Amino acid sequence: MLGYFDVFPERCETELRTAYFPDGDDQTFPAGMYVFTEYYCSDLSCDCQRLLVKVLHNPSPESVPEEVATISYTWNESPDESWEFVISDVSNPFLDPFHRQAGYANELMDFWYHMVRHDHRYAERLKKHYAELRRFHGQSSEPVVHEEIPWPSVDAVIVDRKLRSRALHQLRKKELRKKRRESRRRK
Repeated sequence: MLGYFDVFPERCETELRTAYFPDGDDQTFPAGMYVFTEYYCSDLSCDCQRLLVKVLHNPSPESVPEEVATISYTWNESPDESWEFVISDVSNPFLDPFHRQAGYANELMDFWYHMVRHDHRYAERLKKHYAELRRFHGQSSEPVVHEEIPWPSVDAVIVDRKLRSRALHQLRKKELRKKRRESRRRK
């Protein structure tokens, strides 16, 4: 799996999906900003059209984002044999069992899937990102992008740019620290 925003970091400001949930009485999950990062299958020998969405929660601009859910999904109507075997026992999307899942991960997955089903531009952007990563790795097929139809927005306040920038900066610092620790362990 390859992180889209690892390969195209300049697109974080314009194409990274975020949602902000203010404090409220009927909270399904904790208030704060949620960042939906994208990781795609980069194996050119398959066309599973598989996507992992890591959901990071940032309760405040001063805090470090924490991974709270990892969602596995494919939009491929006719998956190859290996992927068909995987999804034969689970629904699509599903929470990836190999990653950390918060107690409210199912609700986050439902919210994310609602976005995919009701925000046509976002769903098409995910497919476009998959095709761009495959081209980046040497396969030249163009994405199938349908005409964009306006859909109603999701039931969340989309985060303003300054807050999103701060969270992304903190996330990058956290990833850099993690890479440094891993590098030291190897030595």
